[in-house]
Amino acid sequence: MNYFDILGVPQDASPAEIKKAYHRLAFQHHPDYSARKRKKKEFIRIIQAYHTLIDPVKRSEYMNSQSSAVTSAPRDFLTEYWNQLFRQGGITK
Repeated sequence: MNYFDILGVPQDASPAEIKKAYHRLAFQHHPDYSARKRKKKEFIRIIQAYHTLIDPVKRSEYMNSQSSAVTSAPRDFLTEYWNQLFRQGGITK
């Protein structure tokens, strides 16, 4: 799962954009506001994405690992990309 997609921000997003997206999503998916387990899991993903992308060192490591995913496991990368493309409505008929 791509952390940028989880937060709904572009890869060149500033820390302020990341923080704003995090606050919006954290409020929507916070377990205190929703008893559904799916929301709890989504909330945890949002926290993980935020803590990785807001820290410059972790973000750099994450970006490097994402770029190496293309060369080390191209089939897995393309499958995930294809699934995300359809999930986000990137393909229209």
